[in-house]
Amino acid sequence: MANSGNSITKNIHTGVVTTTGVEDGKTHIKTEQDVGAYLRNADKSRHAHGRQFNDVTAGMYKRATIPFEALANWRVNYGFDWLNADESEKQKWMKTEHFKKYELRRG
Repeated sequence: MANSGNSITKNIHTGVVTTTGVEDGKTHIKTEQDVGAYLRNADKSRHAHGRQFNDVTAGMYKRATIPFEALANWRVNYGFDWLNADESEKQKWMKTEHFKKYELRRG
C-alpha cells in the first residue's frame, strides 16, 4: 500500500499491527503479528509445568497455543472461525493442510 493516507495501528496486548489504506480506489487492510515472543512464551509455558500438566488423566491441560495471526488468516482467507467453531469442526480443521504446521500435544 504505497499511497498516502495509510494508517498503522499496533495492539500492545497482542502485537498485531494493522495497516489500512486506499490504493487504486480500493480499501486495503493488512494485519501482521510478530509471533516470535508469543511462541517463546508458549514454549516457556509448556516446559514450566510438571508431569501433571501434561498428563490428561490428571484433569485439564493445555493442548495448543495458536497465534492470533493464524486465526485471523483462517477466518479471512478460508472462512473458518476457530473461536466460534464447535469441537467437531475444530477436529475436522486440524486434519486440513492449513493446520499441519502446528504441533499439538496429543491427549
